[in-house]
Amino acid sequence: MPPTEPQLDASRWVRRGPPGLALWDPASLSADDIHALWRFRLRFMDLKPDVDPGADHAAYTAFLREASDVWVWLDGRTLVGTSAHHTGQLEFRGQTRHFVQSEYGFVDPRGRGRAVAMLSQAWVYTRMILAHPRSPTYVVGFTYPHSYLVYAGTLSRCWLLGEPGMPAEDRAFAEDLASRLGGERWDPARRIYAFPTLPRERRLAPASPARAVALARYQALNPGWSAGFGLFMFARVDPYSIAEASLSMLSRARYTRTRRL
Repeated sequence: MPPTEPQLDASRWVRRGPPGLALWDPASLSADDIHALWRFRLRFMDLKPDVDPGADHAAYTAFLREASDVWVWLDGRTLVGTSAHHTGQLEFRGQTRHFVQSEYGFVDPRGRGRAVAMLSQAWVYTRMILAHPRSPTYVVGFTYPHSYLVYAGTLSRCWLLGEPGMPAEDRAFAEDLASRLGGERWDPARRIYAFPTLPRERRLAPASPARAVALARYQALNPGWSAGFGLFMFARVDPYSIAEASLSMLSRARYTRTRRL
């Protein structure tokens, strides 16, 4: 029997962006709301056998409660997409650097390709750049290949920690940041992150030659990803890259819509 689709009421949630982008203040979500988001995540990932569901739920709740905003997209009252963003800053080699950590992103197939699902992410990054125009800004996160392919297809300066050719200054900052954010789950020697989950999809079939190249880059560094291990993704963003990404997102959304007509 298929799982019951989570039903949510956004009438009491507080917006964190323009209407229509589905960005919300995490403090305005109830414990029941967050539990529904956690259940939604388990439609896409299985917990590893040694992971206690209660502890995983607590960790998920803590991440959302500490997030700068939570993206929750509803079709009526039915949940079709969610992710969370942490924003932070670090002093590194005498310079203040800002970052957005995007995690727990999942979208139901009915929502894929829609502009709102992608432009909301661009808004989060734009907001950070506008708030700190003189400081370098980065988008980071621990990723399975599924998520990495999305970012690599929209941000031209998107790196995986460990791949050759990454600028030395960015690599040094990424290594420091991954250790801080990854905690005990991060293996700095292998540059591998141990997720508490196992992906449902164990093989991927890229939809384009460019995505096939990106997937090959990922798998070269992390061939064991299907056993629940990820890489650290690191992308520097600025007004040019946001404009580039937004155009790519809109083009992809129009293409997807055309194919469905």
